[in-house]
Parts: sequence; C-alpha cells; structure tokens
Amino acid sequence: MKKYIKISGKEKEWIGTALNVSPSMVDFALRFDAKRGNSELAKRIRKLALHRGGVLMNELPAFETIHNTVAGEMVQPFENGAKLVMVWATGNVKVFNKKGELCRDIHINTIEELTNAQCFAAAL
Repeated sequence: MKKYIKISGKEKEWIGTALNVSPSMVDFALRFDAKRGNSELAKRIRKLALHRGGVLMNELPAFETIHNTVAGEMVQPFENGAKLVMVWATGNVKVFNKKGELCRDIHINTIEELTNAQCFAAAL
C-alpha cells in the first residue's frame, strides 16, 4: 500500500516557505518517497502538514463488494478471477484463486487484516 499526506497546494507552498525547502522536497516528504522522503527534514515536513490539516491517506485498489445479508457474507470478486468471502458473524475469511481453489483461510479481527487479505487476493 502506498501512503501519502493529502493537503492543499496553498498549504504545501506555506510549508515550503516556513521550512525554507523546495516544492519538490515537500512533495517527496508528503509521498513518503523511498529515496528522498525518509530524512529528518521529511519527517518534520509531514508533521507540519498533519498539524496544518493534512490527512494521511492510503492508496488501495477498488474492489466490487457484494453483501449477501441472507447468508451473512461479504463476497469480493477480483479482476484476476480471485474471490474473497468473509462471514460477518465469525470474521472468517477465505480467499479462492481463479480456479476456485482455496488459497487462504484466516480469521480477522481488524480492518487492516481485511485489507491485507484483499491485497493478497488482488495479487494472485
């Protein structure tokens, strides 16, 4: 998952001026750039951006979701043919590949664990 901090162009400009850095450096910091976004300066830029109303975001692929309320299930078919099935009452998640073979059978407790299962299914 790629993460970034969403903030207005006006605020980016203000941060650049306040910390005396280039607009490129502000962008590297806000996009958590692997090469240039891990310095102490980048951390200060991110902290200031969040303080000034920036929002930490995660990029995720879009998934179609079908909620079968009668069966108490959530089903997500993926473009690659994989399918994720979650039983609401138990938190049990099964991931099937495009051949219908079970690839993963897990119990989840958090949204983050569901997101990880979705990313796994999307990558099959």
